[in-house]
Amino acid sequence: MNSPTTSNRRISALWLLLALVLALSIGTLILYIVNLNTMVPASWGTSAGTRANLPALINIFLIGVAVPLLTTALGVIIVSRHERNRVGRLMILLGMLYLLIPAFSELTVYMNLTAAAPLAGGQIVAWMSNWIWIIVYAILVLLMAVFPTGHFLSRNWAIAIGVPLVIFTGCLLIAAAVEQPMTSAYQVANPFVTRHPEVLYNALFAFGVPMMPFMLLMVLGEVAARYRRSGPVEKQQIKWLLVGLAATALLVVLGLALAFAADIPFGALLVNTAPILPVLAIGFAMLRYRLYDIDLVLRRTVSYALLTAVLLLVYFGSITLLTSLFSRATGQQSALAIVISTLLIAALFNPLRRRVQRWIDQRFFRSSYDAQTVLAEFALVARDETDLDALTSELVRVVQRTMQPEHISIWLRKH
Repeated sequence: MNSPTTSNRRISALWLLLALVLALSIGTLILYIVNLNTMVPASWGTSAGTRANLPALINIFLIGVAVPLLTTALGVIIVSRHERNRVGRLMILLGMLYLLIPAFSELTVYMNLTAAAPLAGGQIVAWMSNWIWIIVYAILVLLMAVFPTGHFLSRNWAIAIGVPLVIFTGCLLIAAAVEQPMTSAYQVANPFVTRHPEVLYNALFAFGVPMMPFMLLMVLGEVAARYRRSGPVEKQQIKWLLVGLAATALLVVLGLALAFAADIPFGALLVNTAPILPVLAIGFAMLRYRLYDIDLVLRRTVSYALLTAVLLLVYFGSITLLTSLFSRATGQQSALAIVISTLLIAALFNPLRRRVQRWIDQRFFRSSYDAQTVLAEFALVARDETDLDALTSELVRVVQRTMQPEHISIWLRKH
């Protein structure tokens, strides 16, 4: 057991580490401002030209300040409370390495493009910038796999996740290290490779990239197995992680679609910031802050997602139908169809929301729905009942149905 002095030193060191991350974040922002009007080639998340625009500013703030600071801060808080917690340590490592992505990127621009002449070591920094994100991604996957205990669920799960993780990380690291020019480092020339090894590069990607979905499926499988075996508190923690993963998947898919299908730079911004969601979820779950609110979050998320889908279907369906009817009646298009459809949606919102919520509670949150129903019934009985014995019996029945304890007894104080 550590002495108070040792514990205080450890906590001071952790907060000093967080201060260092803050200082590096500020330095990265300063470099971005210096590089603001520098013409850059197209790179991941950046269009060709200057970066004096709002998406670029939001991007550098999120990946250079918000994500690394929040991740490191949550890790510091967790480790300061639970010294040997591996999840907290991984979060600190993840936050610090994540900061290196924008830091190396801005250094690459400054040393190779902004400076009057390319500075010594600029290509080395660009080379590191080209592959550092792969290590960050690997640590994020590892963090999700060992959450919340800091260990894999079993040796078999460690192998099932570890093997594809090593293959994915190794293949992409080698591919990024030999790429010429370096596409994630503003097309700067690779200092170690004079000619792009096309066959090796394509083979590494063909072998490594398919490991990504397989690895993530293994992580989800382990999370599901861990959920089945865990106690009440750990189950709530895992729910937080699942919500964070679902939101991350949505942002990544939407971001990739915008970036590649529609050529909208904002898509890369969504992909870059998506990792903060599972990290925040893990932080909240580990600190157990409002832990049981996740059930309410899940219920409302499912309810409003379904409600939105139904209302959109009704809205566009009614517009199509009414437009067709008005066209047949008057021979021309009418804005009245949109007005009527909007009023219809406004009238349907509250009653439809209540029905959807009730259906979801009955279908997916049955125990919570039953508990609420029983408590409402008890409130009616308690309001009118004057017999203490009858009220006590009703209270016992309510507790048994809602809490399902192994044993229950009531102690009444005699006056």
